[in-house]
Amino acid sequence: MTGTVLVTPNNHRQVLAGLPRTMRAVLGLAARIECGTLEIRLPDSRRFTFHGPHHGPAAAVVIHSERLAWRLLRSGDIGIAESYLRGEWETPNLTQLLYLFCVNVDAMQAIRANPMMRLFQGLRHWLNRNTRRQARRNIHAHYDLGN
Repeated sequence: MTGTVLVTPNNHRQVLAGLPRTMRAVLGLAARIECGTLEIRLPDSRRFTFHGPHHGPAAAVVIHSERLAWRLLRSGDIGIAESYLRGEWETPNLTQLLYLFCVNVDAMQAIRANPMMRLFQGLRHWLNRNTRRQARRNIHAHYDLGN
């Protein structure tokens, strides 16, 4: 594939069809932006551009690892931050990207409403429920008991 492919809410299913399911889900959410432009380059160098119907900031993301998609679906905004710290993606202007997310906060909230995201969150919450055994793990994870 050469050049950049424009992705819209109307064509995202067809355009993203050859991608892994998790990456399709994440890029499908990006197709919902209302303001501005987001360009995403995948690890295989394919480029996708998402334009909102309203003028707004422009940002770019270079994805180095598809693990970003799993982290986003599993942990939402915390997953994005963890993925960034691990070098799984980068951006030439983090401030501009965060601004793009801020002006599209309503569209970004759709991530939480996504059925796949709700399933992951529900399963994660259920697995982390506070049984006696899990309470012991939670205490060890949150407190320094080495002293």
